[in-house]
Amino acid sequence: FVVKAAADLWPYPPKELRDYFIYTDEEAERISALETDLITNYHNLIVPQFISGVKPLNDKTWAEYVSEYKKMGLRDYMEIYKNGYDRYMSVKKLK
Repeated sequence: FVVKAAADLWPYPPKELRDYFIYTDEEAERISALETDLITNYHNLIVPQFISGVKPLNDKTWAEYVSEYKKMGLRDYMEIYKNGYDRYMSVKKLK
């Protein structure tokens, strides 16, 4: 199955390949901690509950899910990610 999927995609290579974004040491430490909290400790716990039906997926539980992300530092995560992206794009323009 995987080999067939790869073969099907072969005629459609990506238009652009991206390297990793460029972070300062402080940003790298912070984003690593945030990713652990947001993805490993929260997303990977809650999403399977939604998928399996253990936790109902409705407007209330979705709002709680999003609210918890915000409390855990999603805004900081997105700002660091955007700063890294902006630096990446500025270096890319120099090439």
